[in-house]
Amino acid sequence: MKGFIKYLFYSIGFLFLSTNLFSQDNEIERLNLELKNAKHETSIVKLSNLIGEILYTEFPDSAMVIWERSIKLAEKNIVSENPYEVKLRSFYKKELANMLSNVSYIYYQHGKLQITFEYLERSLKINKELNNKHGMALSLNGLGYIYDSYGDVTNALEYFHRSFKISEQIKDKKGMGVSLNNIGYMYDDQGDLQKALEFYSQDLKLREEIKDEEGIANSVNNIGTILERQGKFEAALKYYDRSLKLSESHNDKFGIALTLLNIGAVQERQNKLNEALANFFKSLVIREELKDMDGITRSDRRIAKILFRQGKLSDAEKHAERSLKIGQELGFPYNISAAADILKEIYSKQHKFKEAFEMFELENKMNDSIYSEKTRKATIKKQFQFAYEKKATQDSIKRNEEQKVKSAELAAQEAQLQQEKTQRFVLYSGLLLVLVFSGFIFNRFRLTQKQKGIIELQKQSMDNAYSELHEKNKEVMDSINYARRIQNSLLPSEKYISRIFAQRNSKI
Repeated sequence: MKGFIKYLFYSIGFLFLSTNLFSQDNEIERLNLELKNAKHETSIVKLSNLIGEILYTEFPDSAMVIWERSIKLAEKNIVSENPYEVKLRSFYKKELANMLSNVSYIYYQHGKLQITFEYLERSLKINKELNNKHGMALSLNGLGYIYDSYGDVTNALEYFHRSFKISEQIKDKKGMGVSLNNIGYMYDDQGDLQKALEFYSQDLKLREEIKDEEGIANSVNNIGTILERQGKFEAALKYYDRSLKLSESHNDKFGIALTLLNIGAVQERQNKLNEALANFFKSLVIREELKDMDGITRSDRRIAKILFRQGKLSDAEKHAERSLKIGQELGFPYNISAAADILKEIYSKQHKFKEAFEMFELENKMNDSIYSEKTRKATIKKQFQFAYEKKATQDSIKRNEEQKVKSAELAAQEAQLQQEKTQRFVLYSGLLLVLVFSGFIFNRFRLTQKQKGIIELQKQSMDNAYSELHEKNKEVMDSINYARRIQNSLLPSEKYISRIFAQRNSKI
């Protein structure tokens, strides 16, 4: 294990130094240091995977080297009979499936479709074993893209459809957007621009909801291609400009190259040939740097068309022949057909009529593969199957209606919450008034009790004063009565006086 760590570390270190990335990227430097000090193979696999994902955007070949070595390490641990490793097999399988999916896209860019297909199949199988639905959706999308590259519309739509259903189940809006975009591309390729625009627009809506700027850049780019083909050049350029700015902000070289190619295509249709040619060459330089073989054949073909219109037949022939050669190596029917078409015109202008006729036959053969009635019917059949089975992929009008319903429900909930808030306010206000009133009543009660106490004291005082007065009055009356008795005892009685007066009167 230590030998592998040292070998992998020096390999990665060499790649960093050769690309001058080690001193520029703090994240890479940190991960590289962690990898150097890693003591377990789980850490090596995890860190290698992360480093590959960071390198991939600018240095896909370097990323592929790291991933391939890490894939071998993960495979070794999965089949290991070491009892201590059994519990870690799920970890290694998950990392392996992820790396297989990542590497497959690089092989696709190099035109190695068979290896790409095999890696994606392996990734899908492992993700199924782990019940990793996110990984399954990614693998299915990749396989659908391969089938589409082979011109197998039926299987391509089937895989995109399955991927969308899984992403919808796990509420993965980004995954849903990828599938919608791919399905839109299928309809675009079949010439159904309106249907393609609907799927692209649905994809854009999802990307904006989750603020996926790289996804937004891709979506607006695709919408721009539809507007361009509808003759709405200024509108298309606005979408392309937005896509280019987003791609540049994320240093997405694939996105930059694609958008430059599309901007050049609009300029070509506006007869701004020099501006178009400049953008095509800029796109080609980036494609060659990334070794994006599919992108190279497209850029070469565009350049050949401009040079042909400018009468530069020799230069046009070189670019067109390289476009055809790479197209045939990749096996993409559309690329082969388009390259054969421009070569047919070039050879005719050069009076190479035999070669021109061969290109004419090759073009027709590829067109039969692309636009056969069988594939067109398969597309239409899948269109209705998809619309019937998945509400989430219905046309934009129904989606808008669903959104209106959700908005109405949200408004009703907000109104109910506001009503409950108002009710709580009224209740709390009432309780406050009750408390204030209760306080007032309690205060009055205390005051009344206080006054009652004072009155009781005053009454008691008056009662005491009355008692004292009553006692004094009694004493006075007793004194009067006593004096009266003394007086009565000293004075003669009335009868006695009356008798005396009576006797005196009789004598007279």
